[in-house]
This record gives sequence, structure tokens and C-alpha cells, in this order.
Amino acid sequence: MKKNILSWILLQLVSFSMVCFAQVKPAKIVTTPITTNIYSFFLNDFVNVIAFVGTEGVLLIDTGFDNTPAISGFSNSAEAIKEELKKLGYSNIKFVINTHYNFDHTFGNTLLGEKATIIAHHLCREQLAREAQFPKTGLPQVTFRDSINLYFNGEEISLYYMPGHTKSDIIVWFKNSKVICLGDLVISDSFTSIQFDGNANRLGKSLQAIYEKFPDDITFLPAHGRKLNRSELKANADMVLETTAIITKAIQEKMSLLTMKRLNILNDYEKWNGQLFKQLTADRWIDYVYFSIHGSEVFSVATKLGEIIDKSGLDAGLAECKELYTENGDGYYFSEFEFNNLGYKLLGESKVKEAIEIFKFNTVMYPTSWNVYDSLGEGYWNLKDKKHTVANYEQSLKLNPANTNASKMLDKIRNAK
Repeated sequence: MKKNILSWILLQLVSFSMVCFAQVKPAKIVTTPITTNIYSFFLNDFVNVIAFVGTEGVLLIDTGFDNTPAISGFSNSAEAIKEELKKLGYSNIKFVINTHYNFDHTFGNTLLGEKATIIAHHLCREQLAREAQFPKTGLPQVTFRDSINLYFNGEEISLYYMPGHTKSDIIVWFKNSKVICLGDLVISDSFTSIQFDGNANRLGKSLQAIYEKFPDDITFLPAHGRKLNRSELKANADMVLETTAIITKAIQEKMSLLTMKRLNILNDYEKWNGQLFKQLTADRWIDYVYFSIHGSEVFSVATKLGEIIDKSGLDAGLAECKELYTENGDGYYFSEFEFNNLGYKLLGESKVKEAIEIFKFNTVMYPTSWNVYDSLGEGYWNLKDKKHTVANYEQSLKLNPANTNASKMLDKIRNAK
């Protein structure tokens, strides 16, 4: 197996959901009028939900979070959107359009789309249907492949398939209002992200097609960050195309990820570095592009570890895993989420000691994640090891005081006779 020095990666923007919030807060919205009947609801200091209102009712572009704080740290997000619509004099949500499947764009579907028609690309519905945590009542009822038109509130609204961030991205064009909603294809003034099924080359082509297809007087609304004009969109598209070409050339020259970062091959693009989200650095963008280009050639260490444990036992699996972690091969990546899933799989098979070792390894890789310590605490609880159960739940709670599971477990342990 080809080996290099350590380089590991968190591939998904879902990692934003793992931030450690100090306390649960009530949902907050900052409303900005875009036109006389299009509004941007900046929800929970994170994502723009777009509301198009008129005599026929309300159309929402994406729905933000649900009403629980588990992901965002804010409570009653969907209800806050309803209240904001009431302030504008509207309550009848007739249509919901999902630009793609990410949690901050779809998890409000059930509560906000209860009496609405939910529309998305067919690949978005397919991905959401595979997500065990996503409520089936929030699945899109109308899907399409290339494009679809909707006539509502006197406006012609065109939806176009433009993948890149994911396989299911769409844009929404309000033709009369001269407004286009971009979803996560662009994060204003910043490097963006690419999900596990996205592709950097396709993202660049989609952005190029958008600024070439539409006229100069369009206002572009990303789901994260400020609105953009056409020249600003072009600058973002050029950045994606140029940096992807630089990273592709480095890959062709057999340059490793670590070498790319050490040589700072994106030095000329520092102004895009962590502007909106500190996680979206040039180094992270190199990771995203690298793995999206390699595609199926890149394999999960957690999956490989599970296969080795099944075949040769825990010791053999951990030895291989630690070797990859120390001298990571370019063809493998580490994922906190996948290691956690492997640990719970082993717990379900009553392999408690094996599960604990996986959870422990996850705390080494991701020492600032409250979730990995919560899982390790559960592992020790299954082993009836009170001392280590308490220690790990306390560490999880220290990192995330809003972790109610850790609080409940510690109360349960301390109140036990």
C-alpha cells in the first residue's frame, strides 16, 4: 500500500453541525428585503432562508433547521420562520423548494411544509430518503431532472439542475424579479465546500454556466453570506476553476496532500481563506478538491478497519488503522462520523471492548468533539465501568454544556443507590 506522511480530512459540511455551543438559544432571524416581495431570513447566524410572498401565499427556498437544538444549538427554528412570516402579513406556505439535501436546508421541511408542496431534484429526494434521521413527512413530493417551471404570485420561477457542491444542487430563478438563489454552490467571499457526492470540476462548470447564461442585472443569493452581483459571482467562479486546475496539476505530478499544503500552492488565493466560516481554509479546499477528483479511488479507513476486525480481529485492525493514521496513504480518509458508526455497530453485536477501542481512537483523532466522548461514555456504561463512564460524560459536557444526554446519564449514575 502506498504510504505518505499523515494527512487526514473531514469531508462534509455536516462537520459544521458538530460545533460545540455553550447553551441552547432561542432561534433568531435577521430579515433583509431583496425586492418588494422577496426576503432573506438569516437564520441562527448561519443560513439564508428565502421567502417569496404574495397574494397566492408563500414560497420558501430551503427551510433551515427543525425545532430541536441538537444540530444548530438553537430551539424552535421552524417556528421562528413562521413568526417572521406573520410579521410580514403572511402565513400560508404553499411551496417549499430545497436547493439540495444538507440538514440546514431541509430539516424544517416537515414543520414548514406541512400544507405545502415540496419540490427538489430527484437525487435530493433519494438522498433524504436514505437518511434514517430525516422524517419521511418532509420528503419532496415533486421532483425533476433537468429543469421545471413554476408560476406563482405573478412570477415565472425556473428551477435548473446545477450540481457540484452535491449531486443534487439546483438554482432557482425568479425571472421577473431578476433574482437567483444559489444554495451552497457559492459561499460569499470564501472557499466553499464539496460534499461526499459532489465534484470540484462539475462545480466550476456549473458556476461558469450560471454567469454566462444570465444577464448583468441579476442579484445572486447564496445560502451563506451576502448577496452578489454578476461580477462578484464571476470572481467566485474563477477562483473555483483556477484553484481546481492548480490542485489537479499537483495531483498529476504525484504531489501528496501534505506537500500541497506545505508548499502553499494556493498562496495567491489567501483572500478567500476562512472569510465566512473559519473551517473553510485553503487547506480544507485542497482536501475537498483532492478527494472529489479521486472519487471512488479514495476509501474510508473506518470501513477498512471494520473489514479487518471481522476477518482478523481487533488488534490487527487497530494496527493497520494506526499505521494509516501515522503514515496516511493518499487513497484513504478518516471520518469521525464513520468511526462512531463502526463503534455502535460493534456495540450492537455485543463486542463492547472492541467498540470502546474504536471510540477511544476517535477521541485521539477528534479531541475537541463532544460527541466522541459521549459515545465513549456509552461504551464504558455498557461495560459497567462507572469511573470511565463518568469521566467521559463529564468531558463531553465540558465541551458542550448543552449535551442533555450526558447530563441525564451523569444524574442517573450519581443518583443510583
